[in-house]
Amino acid sequence: MKLTHAYKLLATMTDLSKHDVVDFARFIRERGLIPTGRPGPGGGAPEASPRTLSNLVIGILASPSKRDAGLESLVYGNLLRRRCGPRMSRGPAFMHALMSVLADPKIAAKVEKVTVVRGKNRATIVYDDAGTTVVESFGKKDGSGFWLEAALHGGVVHQLASDLAEPADSDWTPTL
Repeated sequence: MKLTHAYKLLATMTDLSKHDVVDFARFIRERGLIPTGRPGPGGGAPEASPRTLSNLVIGILASPSKRDAGLESLVYGNLLRRRCGPRMSRGPAFMHALMSVLADPKIAAKVEKVTVVRGKNRATIVYDDAGTTVVESFGKKDGSGFWLEAALHGGVVHQLASDLAEPADSDWTPTL
């Protein structure tokens, strides 16, 4: 899937315009987190990957402004998983967990939502595991005060993963 298709999909399935998604991507790209296409006529859009989609999703969710999307993608992407039980270690960073989800449509189908708490350096991936809701938490545990949580519905996560797994289709148009 080309990145431009991911932009269309995110715009179609969220309340953002395609222009807004492209602006977020531009600032994330300036941090080197999203590849650029070949320069010149016929350069073409770069292919999407689990890493580029993860950076895009994290940047959009975590940033209160387009201009800060690249920095926020770096900060939130590196949040480590908190220890949630006696057998769970401080595991992979949020970025790697989200990449694993986006790389496998079967795993993505289990996701209920992906959230970040803006300004609190916290993120979660909520998913269903054989009828039990599991919350993987990343970052600080500070639960006091007010905060703004941004969430991406599991259906969008699954659609991104499914489209990423499909062969490229130049005629594809996202619809609801």
